[in-house]
Amino acid sequence: MLKILNNFDRFVHRILEAMCSLFLALMVGFTIYNVVMRYVFANPPVWGDLLTVLSNIWLMFIALSLTARDNEHIALNLIYEKLPSRLALYIRQFWKLMIIVIGIVLIIYGFELVEVCGVNIGKCGILNLQLRVLNLKKITCQKNMLLLSCL
Repeated sequence: MLKILNNFDRFVHRILEAMCSLFLALMVGFTIYNVVMRYVFANPPVWGDLLTVLSNIWLMFIALSLTARDNEHIALNLIYEKLPSRLALYIRQFWKLMIIVIGIVLIIYGFELVEVCGVNIGKCGILNLQLRVLNLKKITCQKNMLLLSCL
């Protein structure tokens, strides 16, 4: 059973590494295409910058999961080598907890974003999104005030 789980873990790890490589290649490709279209043909695509940014975001999230799983964050490993082992362990656990907290925050606000904009987030412009989120916060604040007044 343990051998099956180890094989599955290695398989998932390789898939994630391949996805990181793919997103890096896509990011470079989108950037080159966008630059050529902008400066050579004077007709940049609307989607060029967006796809570059989205590729970068997904690359960073997947790479963060791989480095957090393997404890191979370069900058932190240099710090851990200089600290006493017990303090390094506490700091390592703190950073793992922080990654979990950030993940939970991203999930919560991601669900709120989908609730505000619907499934098609692309149609929800930045200004429109900010106004909707502010309206959502105002409604939430009003509900909280109503609950406090009932106490």
